[in-house]
Amino acid sequence: DNDDDDDDDDDEDDDDEESANADASSEPPQSQPQSQPHTEDDEADSIVVGPKAASKVRLETLVRASTPSERESVAMEEGKLRGLTVREETHGALMSILAGIKNHPGRSFVVGSDLRGLAKNDEGDDGGLDFVCDFTLLSFARCCVELGALAMVCDS
Repeated sequence: DNDDDDDDDDDEDDDDEESANADASSEPPQSQPQSQPHTEDDEADSIVVGPKAASKVRLETLVRASTPSERESVAMEEGKLRGLTVREETHGALMSILAGIKNHPGRSFVVGSDLRGLAKNDEGDDGGLDFVCDFTLLSFARCCVELGALAMVCDS
């Protein structure tokens, strides 16, 4: 007799599970979010200055002088100074690179290969280019894009 009672309890448990499964399957399916034609990622792809753009700069990235409206679009925190801090040994080379880019506003430059050629000043002095490694160029380009001095060139 006890064995039959245990079987009845098992059947009741099975019925409870089946009804729970039936309840779960009878719920209306969750509506999937509709795909939006314009996403945040799309917007981030079109940003060419500022912190989001700077995080995408690589040695292979093309950069150019930014436009006045691009520079103005970079919001700075109140009380925060805008500017670059560079090592004294690299200052001359980096500032001549920035000046060279700004002197050619319609031209694009590859961070890792083209920027070094802009480091020579009128007297032929490279301004400490020997101290400018790839990491320095990359960091410099990222800072300039973040601050709005340079802009990334996006593929159209």
